Amino acid sequence: MAYRKYDPMVKKMIIESGNRKLFPDLNIPRTTINYWLKESKERVTVESEFAYEYRVQKLKEENFELKAKNLLLKKMYHKFLEEVEVHNLKGKEKRKQAIELIESFRDFLTLKEILKTIGVSPSSYYRWRVEAYGCETNKYKRCNLNRANQLTAKEVETLIKYATLPQFRKFSTVSLMHYCKRHRILHCSLDSWYKYLKLHGIVRRTTPNRRKKQYKNGLRAKKVNEYWHIDLTELKYGEKDKAYLQIVIDNYSRLIVAWKLSNRKTMDLTYKTILKSFHFAPWLRLSFVSSSNAFI
Repeated sequence: MAYRKYDPMVKKMIIESGNRKLFPDLNIPRTTINYWLKESKERVTVESEFAYEYRVQKLKEENFELKAKNLLLKKMYHKFLEEVEVHNLKGKEKRKQAIELIESFRDFLTLKEILKTIGVSPSSYYRWRVEAYGCETNKYKRCNLNRANQLTAKEVETLIKYATLPQFRKFSTVSLMHYCKRHRILHCSLDSWYKYLKLHGIVRRTTPNRRKKQYKNGLRAKKVNEYWHIDLTELKYGEKDKAYLQIVIDNYSRLIVAWKLSNRKTMDLTYKTILKSFHFAPWLRLSFVSSSNAFI
């Protein structure tokens, strides 16, 4: 493990002044400052306080000037990457030149400090480096550092291929996952399928968005013998003979209240079936007879 090193003058000034917030830009850990103050035997003198305050002020002015220069170089660097075209080179070649420039300063600054100075994230830098040099060279191996349970680039390519093939359009994502497992094409979890489909913006719809057909509710009784239904069924037997089955059904309980079988389809069959059903509901007999007389 590499420990961070600080300028001896910075350490000396913190020890002699006793001020733990003397250099906030350096982000020195508080435990490190406490260790310096505890182990040091030097004392602060009244004469040296004014000299150190003057030097601290001068360092702040120099730090402000360096920040201004750093901002200027950062803006010029981004302008170079975005607009300047050197001999009509493609973007890949431009990034290759930028990587070579960064690598030339690795002897003086760490990679983290260089990327922070020019305003480039580490992920962008490693992606540029892979695009420029690839994963085959020994010098750049960052792209090969994958987790044990992470899909490789080839597996991701296979997943996207089978998710977009027309012949598997009617397969759901779950069915397609099991299909790939059975045929030893790709072995991964369902969460991985959903993850990479979402990352690549693939929407799989097995059926079109059709509006569901709504069926109307018919007559619904709330108690027994509130509504009856009469049904006539034609039955064939022999060569040309027919029989007719008349049934009275209760709407609420679906119970067959009465039935009658006849070889003739007449009004008399319906009338007799209804009269037979009154044995199960005697209170309907009076109302039926009165309504029949009214029609007559």
